[in-house]
Amino acid sequence: MLLLAILLGTTVCMTGVQCQKDEVLVEAGSLAVLPVQNTVWRIEQSGLEFRGVGPAQRSRCPHSEFGKGDFNLHIEGVRPEDGGEYICRFSRGGWEEKKHVFLWVIQVSVSPPLPLEGSEVAVACNVTPWPDWASVSWKLDGTPVSQQQKQRRARNMKEQKILSVSPQDVGNWTCTVRLRGKEGKATQMLSMRGISSPLKDMTPVYAAVGSSAVLPCVYTKGLALEKTSWERKRNGESSFNPVLRPPIPSPKRPLWDRSLWLESVEQQDEGMYRCSGEVEGRILQRHLLLVTAQVRSMVPVKPNAPVTLTCDVSNDTGVTGYEWVRVTYNLNGTQTVNEKQKSKTLKIQKMTEEFSGEWADLRVNRQEDLHPKRKMILQYPALETIVHSTSNAREKRERNRVREKEQVHQTEI
Repeated sequence: MLLLAILLGTTVCMTGVQCQKDEVLVEAGSLAVLPVQNTVWRIEQSGLEFRGVGPAQRSRCPHSEFGKGDFNLHIEGVRPEDGGEYICRFSRGGWEEKKHVFLWVIQVSVSPPLPLEGSEVAVACNVTPWPDWASVSWKLDGTPVSQQQKQRRARNMKEQKILSVSPQDVGNWTCTVRLRGKEGKATQMLSMRGISSPLKDMTPVYAAVGSSAVLPCVYTKGLALEKTSWERKRNGESSFNPVLRPPIPSPKRPLWDRSLWLESVEQQDEGMYRCSGEVEGRILQRHLLLVTAQVRSMVPVKPNAPVTLTCDVSNDTGVTGYEWVRVTYNLNGTQTVNEKQKSKTLKIQKMTEEFSGEWADLRVNRQEDLHPKRKMILQYPALETIVHSTSNAREKRERNRVREKEQVHQTEI
């Protein structure tokens, strides 16, 4: 009979015993497969015997694979305490073979688990048991930790200690452990309590003049807010001044939503806004840039003269292009959008039926770390009035011409 025994422990290879060694690196919580491949020349009627030591409730050797020489040990939901050396022993008569597999369990931990914005937090890469000769590298959301980020942290191979956690630290932290040509990875999400919207500072908010706008400032649910305020700094000003407008007036608004509502945006509302709040003795802040936009027109004095429309924005930083579109509606109210021109200024040479309807300026904006591209439509229904007025003038001239012909005809009679 062929005897198969898988043990957890430490042994040394002795004379007359053939030994093989292997290493496996896995993330805590995943499935660990400890590979053991052996040629089975003959299976007695009594079959194979499996004796296990260690995480017996979560480990198994699929017996259906034994005939193929596959004696892999599967450990479900591997834990740090499962790390160590495993030994698979084959014996038959006076012949014996051993397979040594060392299991390294990798786990990323965040301490404290949910830090407050601005506080200190440690992101550690734990390997059980720890191999002194291993190398560790870090990535944040798939991007290697940059030199600038390293300067903000007390860093060693096993741990990233963030001295003041900020929105740019939020994301999936992955540590990669490399050991003698093999590697394993583990990932942990770092979240924080603080201002959840907007998550990042210097967030732009775009609003058309005359429309309503909301400047978001939402804190993590359940935070005890001691003081909150809104301040504003106009272009050219050196300091912030208090905003007298109240936050969003809604009885259903939760206490942690301190967003600012602008009922009707005016051009002079543009500029930098700052939302501040005190939480657990720390001052949390976000800066938002309100960009106002409107369509200006040069209305012709003479009939059928060119009409020029210009898209005017208070701050064009991040704007990558302008697109003018014509919006029309059928009798059922179905909207049709037709692209006309890609430029900041639209010039209509002659007012005809082709240009009647509602015009809009579609602004395409690209900001760092914002996906997909932001888009905003500035409607310009006033052009419809211009077209209508021109058409009325044409119809009036035509009626006068017909009336004059009728008068001449009556006179001749």
